[in-house]
This record gives sequence, C-alpha cells and structure tokens, in this order.
Amino acid sequence: MRKNKKSVMRKFFYPILTLSLGAVLMQSCNNKSSVVLNNEADSINYAYGVCMGYTCQMDLGKMKGSNEDLFIETFEKIAVKNEKVFEGNQANEILQNYIMSMQLKGDSVVEGVDFCGDSVSMALAVFITDLAKTDLEMLSCGSNEDMYIAGFMDYFARKEVVSFEVADNYLTEYLAEMRKIENQKSAENAKEAEKQNKTIMEQLKKDKNLKETGSGLLYREIKVGKGPKPAATDKVRVHYEGTLVDGTVFDSSYDRGEPAEFPLNMVIAGWTEGLQLMPVGSTFELVIPPNLGYGSRPAGTIPANSVLIFKVELLDIIK
Repeated sequence: MRKNKKSVMRKFFYPILTLSLGAVLMQSCNNKSSVVLNNEADSINYAYGVCMGYTCQMDLGKMKGSNEDLFIETFEKIAVKNEKVFEGNQANEILQNYIMSMQLKGDSVVEGVDFCGDSVSMALAVFITDLAKTDLEMLSCGSNEDMYIAGFMDYFARKEVVSFEVADNYLTEYLAEMRKIENQKSAENAKEAEKQNKTIMEQLKKDKNLKETGSGLLYREIKVGKGPKPAATDKVRVHYEGTLVDGTVFDSSYDRGEPAEFPLNMVIAGWTEGLQLMPVGSTFELVIPPNLGYGSRPAGTIPANSVLIFKVELLDIIK
C-alpha cells in the first residue's frame, strides 16, 4: 500500500519539484504562481482547487449571461474574506430555479425570481464554496483550505503551477487509492464484526428461554396472545423498542407515545419472520442477527453489522 502511494505521489510531485529549476513551466516565469507545494496535503488540496476551477469555468460557459468576473469576486468575498453574500438558502433557491427555467421550453421564467446572469453567477460561487468544504473534510490527507483557494484562484488567473490535466490525473489516482484503502478497512471491519457477532449470538443461544428458527432468528415469548397470526403481506399495528446488544435504545414507539403501523413485507427480514410467529396480543423479544437486519450498511444510529434486539407488542392486524 505504501509503495502504491509513492507511485501516485511521484507523478505529481516530481513535476512540481522541477518547477523551481525551470524544467516544467506552463506559463512564463513572470506569470507563475508563487505557491509552494511542500507535502501530499498541499498537493491534493491545490489539485482539487485547480479541478474545481476548471469545472466552474465549464459550468459558467454553459450558463446564458454568466459573469465570470463577478463569480470570482463573489468567491473571494466568501472563501477569502468570509463575507456573507446571500441570506439563508437564497443561493440554492436561485440555482434550483435557474435549472428549472432551463428545463422549460421557450423563454418561460419562474415569476418573482431574478434570472439575470449576475445573480446566478454569484449563487454558483456560494454553492461551490459550500461543496468544497464538505469534499475537503473527507480527504484522508487532511484539508487545507488555503491551498484549495490558491489552486482555484490560480486556475482562473492562468498561473496554476500544474495544468488541469495533471491535477485531474493526480486527484483521480489519489481518490482511487483512498477508496481502495477504505474498502480494505471496511472488509477488515466486516470480518471482525462477523466474528464478534458470532460470539454474541452463541452466548445468547445459551439462554434456554430463547428459541431459534431455521434462519438464525432468536425469539423469546414474553406473553402469548390468543388472536390470529399475521401473514407476510398483512399490515400490523405494534408497539416496540429496539436496542443494541449494549442496551443502547435506537428506536422506540413507546417514546413517541403512539404505536407504529406498517406492512410486514416492507420491513427487515427479522421482523417479517418474527411477527408471523406472534398471535395478536403477544409480546415477544426478537434477537435479529445482521443478515436478517441491516447487514453491512449502517441505518441511522445503528452501526453496520449490528445484532438487534426488539421488544415487540403485536396489537392488531389492520385489514
């Protein structure tokens, strides 16, 4: 893994390092940026800024009546000077309505919205700034907003230290490497979680009051009602509380103060199977392994690969 990262770094850093020797220059020396890229984080953030600049310029070119100078001026106000340009979600509303108007035939315009190029150009600058903050926070090398801004501004000033093509190739390879590492970590975490869940389920199976179905679902009959049992296609009314094995409550109809209603074929497999075992009026405890719950994907506050424990009261079958 380390070797792969170095090979990626080499493609970007070597051209940068030779800039100081005059070996790789896209512009004349008088027009070259003064930015110095000292490490991986600098290079990634700067490359992201160059790529974002290229993308924005392409978008502006497609927008009728766009104003690139005003776009840059607005970007500087927001990103560099931390000045406020629009109130609330005004920028997003302008862009959404602009896109809607472009989808309409003819010259139709949404009433009450200013679609002049200036407002759209300014709104795009706000949108891009917010988007970049989110993207940069996800970089494993660490975010450097100053370097991102430098790359962005250098691109529009035509004095970027690396071309868009070089920056794009480097960023693409870096993100691919990042995904590879993340996938490897996810696989390792899933393997460890599987091992832990197997131990948890084996411990729970020692409880003689818990019964096991062929699928691996465990259930305890706290109270057995005398009503009919629902089919998988029935809609039911229930009260329930869901917890993790450590006792953390992640969902509860009791806390909301009203029962829940849903079709049994629209919930996790453990619920679909478990509630079909319950006559109306019953209260069961269901212990649901990950393969019958949410599996390897997280769900709200429920971590991936979680064993779920539910106390369920089946109140009625809704016809």
